[in-house]
Amino acid sequence: MNRPYAASGTYVDMTQTVTQAHAHSQVTMPHSIFSKPYLADDYGDMEYAYSPWYRDAAASEEDHDEPVWEFEYPDWAEPVYEEGEEPEGETVPVDSTVWGTAPTDSDHVVHSAYSWDTVHDAATGTVVGTGPDDGTVSVNTAEVGANRIIFRTFLTFDLTAILGTVTSVELEGSFTQDYLTVGSATFGVSESGHTWPVATADFDEFQSTSFGTFTDPSGVETIALNSAGVDYINSKAGDFAKLCIRENTFDVTDVDPTSVYPGQNMQALIHFPIDDTGQGAGDIHLNITADVPV
Repeated sequence: MNRPYAASGTYVDMTQTVTQAHAHSQVTMPHSIFSKPYLADDYGDMEYAYSPWYRDAAASEEDHDEPVWEFEYPDWAEPVYEEGEEPEGETVPVDSTVWGTAPTDSDHVVHSAYSWDTVHDAATGTVVGTGPDDGTVSVNTAEVGANRIIFRTFLTFDLTAILGTVTSVELEGSFTQDYLTVGSATFGVSESGHTWPVATADFDEFQSTSFGTFTDPSGVETIALNSAGVDYINSKAGDFAKLCIRENTFDVTDVDPTSVYPGQNMQALIHFPIDDTGQGAGDIHLNITADVPV
């Protein structure tokens, strides 16, 4: 075949196949020859991210048993807190209601004797009081020489769901005064160490530090626990708290009622509902406010 173009000096080039790689190389530039005006002396630090295992450039993962979380921040990324200090976490107040429980309605321990010292200082009670969801606290005396009787109620509160730091606590319930033959009656709250369920041996299982008192309770009453009470409840967050309620005027202060009311029958008694399943109408409970981390 006649090839008039064969005499051309470019004929050899025309007969060669141009590869895709060759064509690409004619229109692209290697990255290494691009101008990088942003380069600075510390560009290497900016270009690489160290692994948590990094300690120094010469070390390897095998040189360390655990990650090292110490990084040097560039000036523009310094943390807002001082070195060595962590920012404090924020908290929000959370209100909770925790119901008092009394298994099989056994909640108060009774002791009776003819001598005030015998009944007041007894290590154990003579009987565990039971009733239809009833907590009872009282001091009873008959005429001089007759029986003295003390009722003490023991309460248990499940605080396993309480989180954060407890800041305030209220004891609330629906109280009824019965057979009040004195001008006024005051009752006190303190820590207890009673068993579960309550037994006669728990008669003296209370601490002397007062968490607060309340006088002549009638109907729904709310008793704000003092700082000692709040500290105790806070220490029991995530556990069980135990409280004891005693008559304050005679039992807590250890005053023989017959020395105040000689030759008289007297009684200072309150009772209040405690449901062994919790959350009954008017049942005694704690209102707790705690600061919980967000």
